[in-house]
Amino acid sequence: MDLRWEDVHSSDGQSISVGVAEHDGRTLLECRDAAAFLRHLLDDPSLPEFAPHTYVRGFVAPGEGAWFELFDALGTRSRDPIRLDEERVRDRLSELW
Repeated sequence: MDLRWEDVHSSDGQSISVGVAEHDGRTLLECRDAAAFLRHLLDDPSLPEFAPHTYVRGFVAPGEGAWFELFDALGTRSRDPIRLDEERVRDRLSELW
């Protein structure tokens, strides 16, 4: 599935490149800058540092919420999935819809 790349602008003015694809009512997301992406979604500047080349993938689905997973440079899942409220994610990433 091909991703289209869009920029999301965080509250501190940072531009975050996010890959987006839609399929069967779900929106699939990928970001190569996991720290910036999660700081923006969670509005938490004190998140721990991630290893270099850590990226995040996830999906947003109506009625299912939003799920994200972190991966290391080799594509190995590096933490437990992060579940977020669908409305919060859609609000924070409104530039993508």
